[in-house]
Amino acid sequence: MPEYSLWLIPSIAHEAALAHTIARLSASLGGVRFEPHVTIQGDLDRPREQLAALTQAMAAQTQVQQWPVQQVEAGAHFFRCIYLRFADPPAFAALQQASRASAGTATGLSPYPHLSLVYSEPHADNARSAVLLAGEYGGRCITFDRIALVRSSSSIAIADWQTVATYALTPIDEPSP
Repeated sequence: MPEYSLWLIPSIAHEAALAHTIARLSASLGGVRFEPHVTIQGDLDRPREQLAALTQAMAAQTQVQQWPVQQVEAGAHFFRCIYLRFADPPAFAALQQASRASAGTATGLSPYPHLSLVYSEPHADNARSAVLLAGEYGGRCITFDRIALVRSSSSIAIADWQTVATYALTPIDEPSP
């Protein structure tokens, strides 16, 4: 049974503000709180040890990511109700390719890099909320510095999701003096 996901996690500097936004939107739209993240691939049905090794190897081969928010969008999909949309960074494609190769399936791959701000059914105010949030997040650069292996899938209640392991991404190369 699929029970794991691979997530990019924002840096501590960005995590608190994103968590606050998620909590605020979840309360107003009746959603469940969750950890800010970008899903690389979900619904993975592989042994935990294999996925932990994959996650660690992916982190070692990926530099810290700094992605500008391309736009804030609202949609009809429960897991993309209101979200930050990023351009297609090459590192994201490489992470998805590594995950897909290991899993042997495209099931659970995120359709594009995004960070959901609420999980909820469509609501009449979502488009207005997205416009308001664009003032807060539009063009802002979000730093991602960790990859997490998380016990989460479409068959596990959001409230029961748990981080299993987290691995730091490789620091960005410093220019030489």
